[in-house]
Amino acid sequence: MQDRHRLIYHIEDSIEDIDTVQEVIEQHYPDYEVRVAESGEEALNELLSMHDNEEWPNLILLDFVLGDHNAIEVANEIKEYLPPIPVIVMTAGRDGHDVALTYRSCANAYVIKPSTFEGYEELVESVHKIWLEGPQPLWASRENNDCCGSEDHHECRRRTDTIYRSGGG
Repeated sequence: MQDRHRLIYHIEDSIEDIDTVQEVIEQHYPDYEVRVAESGEEALNELLSMHDNEEWPNLILLDFVLGDHNAIEVANEIKEYLPPIPVIVMTAGRDGHDVALTYRSCANAYVIKPSTFEGYEELVESVHKIWLEGPQPLWASRENNDCCGSEDHHECRRRTDTIYRSGGG
């Protein structure tokens, strides 16, 4: 496998959360670049451009509630074009209905946003271990391109691990 640019794509409309995630990743994983989109539309436009250039992110962090889209719409659109890229949905809420919706979409995980910097450090460390470490992370090949090809997404859920944090910080 050839070396890839290491990129985490963060879709978030809260400046505080953007800054916190950026700082944690810069401190603990300086070999990763973080790109940010503050709306679903901005993210989808940029990610489709990345798809066309085969310059995919290694991981996508996606806020559940965006001003112009919700995470389900964005995750499904992302998975249509970049199926092997892990999409981690982050939210401040603990609504069981939101969890169920997230897993019915093609998001790979649903996590609760921590309330402290230390909580974000733990969350980013967990996400890194699960989704980015290892000899060949999920994004390393395009063999999973049909993930989410079925209407009920059973194949997508079968192929991906899931993680649910009951809280952070």
